[in-house]
Amino acid sequence: RYLGYDYLIMNDTVLAESNFRNAIKYAQLSGSLNSNAEIKMDLANLYSYTNSNFDKRLNLHKESIELFKQANDSIGLAKAYFNTIINCFEEEEYSLAYPYIQKLTQLESILDKSYSASINNFWASYYLHKKEYTKANKFSLKAINSETSKQYLIDLAEAHRQYSIGLAALNKNKKAYKHSLLYQELFEENIIEEESLQSEAIAAKYQLQQYQEDIKKAEQNLKLQEQ
Repeated sequence: RYLGYDYLIMNDTVLAESNFRNAIKYAQLSGSLNSNAEIKMDLANLYSYTNSNFDKRLNLHKESIELFKQANDSIGLAKAYFNTIINCFEEEEYSLAYPYIQKLTQLESILDKSYSASINNFWASYYLHKKEYTKANKFSLKAINSETSKQYLIDLAEAHRQYSIGLAALNKNKKAYKHSLLYQELFEENIIEEESLQSEAIAAKYQLQQYQEDIKKAEQNLKLQEQ
């Protein structure tokens, strides 16, 4: 499973999928509900990354959710809801996302505080789509003021972006412009962070290639010893 993520970081989706599918087989053999649920969620996220069929992704998320329920794993269940919402939003399926936002919100009290801004951003997105701008702005403001928002630039930037849209829709243009500038500033900061992560991914790719070469050499040596 983790090797699948290494390949995904390096944009090798073919090997990532192969490793995730192998991981599903091992999880099924082990009988671990949690492992099976996590890997199905990983595979659904991979298909989202490769723009695969939405129904296929959604079904995998639903399977993951059911497995987490059977395992009585509330934290895993919250992660499954979280990823399902993102997949629905990517396809602008806001009505499909709605029950999952509700369920995720019900679990918020047992989750790490870092989830708070994301959950409020989900509600803001939903109400912006419904053109209920006052409600959307309430949730955007909650996301901006959440305890951990400054630690997660992506969530904070998204909150300012959505707040500026909601304010503009209510003709509060001066305030909307202020928050659009804050969004732009945070967006640029986030780009710098992403460039740093890309550099780390290049280093990881080199390390993985070295690891694969070492394995091949070890296998060749083993064959020579057996002769």
